[in-house]
Amino acid sequence: MPRIPDEDASVIPSIKAGPKDVKRAKRLTDQLERVRDKNRGPRSVPGRPTLNHLLLTGTPTRSYDEAAARHATAAAEVMQGSVLLPCIRCSADTKKHHGDEAPLPILLPNSVPSVDYRKAVTHLGFIDQAA
Repeated sequence: MPRIPDEDASVIPSIKAGPKDVKRAKRLTDQLERVRDKNRGPRSVPGRPTLNHLLLTGTPTRSYDEAAARHATAAAEVMQGSVLLPCIRCSADTKKHHGDEAPLPILLPNSVPSVDYRKAVTHLGFIDQAA
């Protein structure tokens, strides 16, 4: 039986730096807030998940500077800045290995997205910054 998230459950969506995706993230936060409001009753009532963090992927770099990604990244920073983790920059390596579902830290430990993902998980406290 699936567990219904309670207020200690944290939702960490990963969204692409695109205008439509950033708007969907805003709708997600609004929906989570409605669920929390609906289930504000006694502590025994589950269903109060919290969005503490948001991961934004495919953000602009010097070589990838599309206007849509730039505008979406800026919008995410304004709308979700308090929960935004360090961004994951766009990379040809990511696009190349995405179809293979290959983990970047193993195949390309020094690639831009691998470095960025390490920053994000360090921010979350999963790895020691000195490591």
